[in-house]
Amino acid sequence: MIPSIVFDPANRCSVYENYGAAPVDIAVFDIPANLTIHLNKATISPPSTFYIGRHNNLSSLQQYHDTAVVQQAHRTEINRDFYVSPNGDDNNSGISPDEPMRTITRAMHLIASDSLEVKTIHLLTGVYEEAEGQIYPIPIKSYTNLVGAGSDLVTLTSSVVCTLGYPRFINAIKARHNTICGFTITESVPSNRRPYTNPSTQDNLYLNDVVISDIQACEYSAFMISVPRNVEINKLVIKNITTPHIVVDFNKVHDSKISNSTFTNIHSTYVTDDPFFRGSAVISFRVVDSFTFENNEVSNMSVYYDQPTFAISLWNPRTTEAVDIRVNNCLFDNIRTNDDRAALFGSNDYSNVEISNCTFYNNYGSVAAVGLIGNIRMRNNIFFNPVADHEIVMYPPISGQQDPCNLDIDYSYIRGGEEGIYNVSTFNTLSYGEQNLSAGSLFADTNAGNVEYLRLAPGSPCIDAGTPDISLLGLPPYDLAGNQRVWNGIIDMGAYEYGSQPWVSIDDPELPAIDHLVLRQNYPNPFNPTTTIAYSLPEASKVRLDIYNVKGQLIKTLVNAEMPAGLHSVVWNGRDMNNKAVASGVYFYRVSSPKNTQTKRMLLMK
Repeated sequence: MIPSIVFDPANRCSVYENYGAAPVDIAVFDIPANLTIHLNKATISPPSTFYIGRHNNLSSLQQYHDTAVVQQAHRTEINRDFYVSPNGDDNNSGISPDEPMRTITRAMHLIASDSLEVKTIHLLTGVYEEAEGQIYPIPIKSYTNLVGAGSDLVTLTSSVVCTLGYPRFINAIKARHNTICGFTITESVPSNRRPYTNPSTQDNLYLNDVVISDIQACEYSAFMISVPRNVEINKLVIKNITTPHIVVDFNKVHDSKISNSTFTNIHSTYVTDDPFFRGSAVISFRVVDSFTFENNEVSNMSVYYDQPTFAISLWNPRTTEAVDIRVNNCLFDNIRTNDDRAALFGSNDYSNVEISNCTFYNNYGSVAAVGLIGNIRMRNNIFFNPVADHEIVMYPPISGQQDPCNLDIDYSYIRGGEEGIYNVSTFNTLSYGEQNLSAGSLFADTNAGNVEYLRLAPGSPCIDAGTPDISLLGLPPYDLAGNQRVWNGIIDMGAYEYGSQPWVSIDDPELPAIDHLVLRQNYPNPFNPTTTIAYSLPEASKVRLDIYNVKGQLIKTLVNAEMPAGLHSVVWNGRDMNNKAVASGVYFYRVSSPKNTQTKRMLLMK
């Protein structure tokens, strides 16, 4: 039955200036009809989807949409960057660090999102406490950045106990083209929180230097994005989390990447009497097309009994489309469960999971440390999990549900050798390479916290024992410790390179306090059809940002204006100055100020 919802055009309601998760004023859920929303007064006119929006969860409902007819606006948005400080005042203009606002959410409401030039809310140093006037959750607008001074300098926190629902710090429903970085999220009293949540699509997100720590999370995760598209996460730390069920949940992952991140000291108390469903994985990523998980640490994770712990797999195991998953340079350490395996990697006959230069140490599952489904290729890994009966279990095919396991493993150390791999079905295939190892002393130290923890010992057989050709592995240029990934001319096995020196990049985007213009690498890259270009200014100055083709011809000017100091970003939609879509290929983008000019390259791939 279709509910009859009528907004009277004669005796109009007024709905404006509300605070909560976006849409902040009116949300329409799964109504199989087109609504005309007549209002006397709305927050702005016309209202964007940040204020009035629809959520159609079923494909059959995607055809429906709503129209807002508004007579007057309560206010207008301001097309400027905003600055916020715990010591600020919401009566200030907020448009400079000398006149900061106080409330982050109010700034997010006031700022005008702009697809041509993304705006930024700058969080100045300090503690943003809910009991002292902060309004959570912070709803994220599309084309709007939330940039803190650094995770060690900015803290979002709450000492307020909420007894209804699941209080959140950040809610990014349907947000697009955002940079979110530079702060810590924590709590001073347990309250079943969801620190970061997006129960819908999030496109083109760059998240960097964010810490989620010491949280009693709700059962539906501490960090969740239902449909991440072109999401790049760097230096995310999730630690000291207790949950009744899930901590990280990424569903329907499209072309996304998580790197240089840490997931540690996580405990789930999930309990069930269901003999068939033992719960969802505490950390899970379900991939639609491509996903890279590199230079990450997953450690010290436990569950109450037999809940799955960590999984990277296909969103649809019966898909015939190729799915590409790469797991590189990662440490999986002390993950414990009575489920079959501590970590699961799933593929199918049409797809591939590539696991390279990872170290699996001291993990426990009732059958093995690592479980595999479908096509898996492994190179340069270390499997040493003496508490588990087996290092790897190859799961059998299940009609209509999962394909046979086809494992190709070489240049890896496996405790117990080939016998350490439990192949449970004659329908599976195991290609066990001649360069695999199974004997010899491995680690310099096995005491967690020691600087040499799980580094290779002098004389370890894993030193200089990796595959001679790493060109197809897609590895980063550094190991898990930040040292050069290849040393002495050949790569080692495992996540750490023995005797290596620190890797230094001339393009390091995480520079300290700058005294010159800094141009960042665009993201995503490669891209199709849009990408975000960010740059930082040490002082207010005239800025020009241009796009050129490989012939040096000017394609488009994205910025040509006076800009204030700080971080700025702009989206290029892959179109030229005549609004015509450009062809696939390499393009150059150059930012210039009176004192400096910098250029980088990017790839448009259709």
